[in-house]
Parts: sequence; structure tokens; C-alpha cells
Amino acid sequence: MNKVAVSQSPWSIINRDHTRLKHNITRSAFEVWLTIWNGPRQQWIEKNIYVVDLFAGPGYCYDEKGKRESSGSPIIFLEEILKKKQKIIGNQICIEMFLVEKDLDAFKELKINTEKFIKDNNLRKVVKITYYNDDCNLSINDILYNIKKTQKRPVFFFVDPWGLQTDKETIKKIVNLPNKKDIIMNYMLEGIKRVVGVYEKVVFAHSEDLKELNTAKRLQKFLGSAISPYQNLNQTKKHLEVLVGYCEVFNNAELNVVLFDMRHQSKNKIIYVLLHACSNNTITNVIDSIMKSEQQKNMPQRILITDAVTKKLLKKKR
Repeated sequence: MNKVAVSQSPWSIINRDHTRLKHNITRSAFEVWLTIWNGPRQQWIEKNIYVVDLFAGPGYCYDEKGKRESSGSPIIFLEEILKKKQKIIGNQICIEMFLVEKDLDAFKELKINTEKFIKDNNLRKVVKITYYNDDCNLSINDILYNIKKTQKRPVFFFVDPWGLQTDKETIKKIVNLPNKKDIIMNYMLEGIKRVVGVYEKVVFAHSEDLKELNTAKRLQKFLGSAISPYQNLNQTKKHLEVLVGYCEVFNNAELNVVLFDMRHQSKNKIIYVLLHACSNNTITNVIDSIMKSEQQKNMPQRILITDAVTKKLLKKKR
């Protein structure tokens, strides 16, 4: 491991307890999803289910020396599949995974690491992987084309961008998929706060600086119509209102939303908001309990921005 393992890399685990917490929650959520759709009450589903990871990375997280420190999302999914391997085979289930990674070095590592795990654990008959070395906003069209549109084929989506790399239109495409679906998404609150000043400079001061124009365009693509509160400089709690507006895409599709603050322990500030969306109330309650349990163990002094957003969303849903 070389370029991918530098300390500033999104795949470095150095001083990132929030990343460990996110991976713990993701592992637990995926285990719940896999248990349910591989269970005795789900004989009505077809034998193909899907896992989509739009920012798969190299498969592992690394320390400052480039050594493997912990599993990244693709290996987490494979580890949980391995635990249920015999039952999955017994139920004749095939898990189709779509793994997307734009960075070429990380993509090469991803293929090596996942293929080795599958070979070493004899998962070839259980898991089929399609890889994309591409921008997820482009590859999503091909992924959704290859997913059969039916509620009998559930999908688990994991959307964990580095920065504001996910267009709102991409999220809309995922939400509009008719299949039963669970979505875990990383809403980059800190990234938005860093660039919103540039956006307001472009909108209100009419900046013509090319870099500032591109930054404003990227924020617009990430937030979509939810960006509107930033067009009123006098509005209070703008970040809260924008998050509420962003989450309406899930509410409008009748998906339950659970949100939790993910903060940097040493800096005591929110880095991003982890979001889980699905249509099943039972699953929502289980994921809510998992998130609360993990945060009580790891970050008991929560910043309550997501509690306020959840209340607003529930009020709107009624």
C-alpha cells in the first residue's frame, strides 16, 4: 500500500474514531438486513439480492505505515456474508454486489482485496461482484439498469462519499427504485459548512472566480433544491433547515429516516450525519436502537442536531 495509505487519505483510520463508529453501525445494520432477507419468512422473495457500495475504497482502512488496521465497507459486507454462508447456500440465495471506486489506486486494491477474500473463503457460488472504476453519479445508471425492478429483490445501498461527491439526482434515482431497500448515507455536514460561504459569495456577490463558481456548482449538485435556505442570508439555523429539506426526498418516497450526529471526539464538532432510510418500521426501530447503543458506548455526549431534524421530519410526515 502506498498512495492510498497516506494519513490524509479517506482510507486512513488514524485519529478517526468516528469512522470506526460508522463501520460498527454499518456492520450491524447490514447483519440485520442480511438476517431478515435470508430468513424463513422471506420465502416469497426471488433468489437474487443486491448490495451497492458507491464509494467502496480499497476494501480496508490503513495506519500511517500502510498496514491494514480494520475492514472497510466491502470487506465488512463479505465478512458478514461469510458468517451466514451455509444458510445462504441452503436458501439458494445469490448476492450480487456492485462496487464503485473512482480513485484508480484504490480501485486496484479493491479488486485484489475482495477477490482474495472470496477465493480464500470459497464464496464464489454465493457472491457475484461487478466493479466500476468510475464516478458513482455516472455508474449509478448502469447499476440500476442491472437491478431487476421488483420488490422481490431487496437492495442494500451504502453511500459514504469523501466530500460532496454524491449528486442529489443520484440519491433520487436510488430512492425511486421500486425494490425493497435500505440506504445508509453519509451527509457531509462539515463539508457543506466549509463551502457554503463560497456559494453565498457567488450567489449574492456575483463572484466570477472559476474555482468559486465550480465550488458553488458542486454544492448545488449535492443539495439539489434543498439548497434554498442558503439563498436567504437572514435565515436562522440554515444548516438545520437544509438538512430537513435534503431528507424530504426520503420522506416523499414513504421511507422512514433515522439520523445520528457523527462527531470528531477531540474537536467536539459534527463531521457528518449518518442517515438510514427504509420503508419497514421494524427495521427502522432496530437500526435506531443500534445507533443509540453504539453512540452511548463511543460518544455519549451527543450534539442533538439530528434529534431536532427527526422531530421536524416526523411532523412533516404526519
